[in-house]
Amino acid sequence: MPPMSGVAFPEDLALAARCAAGDPEAWRVFVDRVGPRILSLARRMGLRDGAEDAAAEVFVRILEKDAHVLKVYRGQAPLEAYLHIVTRRMILESSGSLPRPLSLGGEALDLFEAKEGDAHRIRERRESVKEALAILPEAPRALLELIYLEGMSQREAAVRMGIPPGTASTWVSRSLRRMSREMGDS
Repeated sequence: MPPMSGVAFPEDLALAARCAAGDPEAWRVFVDRVGPRILSLARRMGLRDGAEDAAAEVFVRILEKDAHVLKVYRGQAPLEAYLHIVTRRMILESSGSLPRPLSLGGEALDLFEAKEGDAHRIRERRESVKEALAILPEAPRALLELIYLEGMSQREAAVRMGIPPGTASTWVSRSLRRMSREMGDS
């Protein structure tokens, strides 16, 4: 199990680690805890008839690659917030829906919808955004994903992550500035 010092949610990290190691009791707790939330999210995303199938598919994908999704969780945000992002991304990918673009104040390119002649620049820009997001600590990165990939307001994302709205605002502005510098947009 990874060291717990500096971890905001050590119990969540321990549960994820036990699940990734194949502990059946941990999986029971995990499924009981997050299963209803994953199903609810699938329903809210418009998958009324196929919500149960989508939720089951999410669990299958969580188990893929030796539970990689759980192994990369670092406990800096609540496990539910992390899995909300993962679930939403999985459902969007499987349904072919595209998330809204992340605006960093640089060149106005739609990062998710290629237009004729822009495809190469958009691919490059998308990679730059991914690299810039990767440098952020887990919690601010999760916050940006809730806001820019899931379309939540800062206040909604703050509530979801259990942080004050002022903290969310600070994280967003600092993170976007940092990402912009990283991408050479300053």
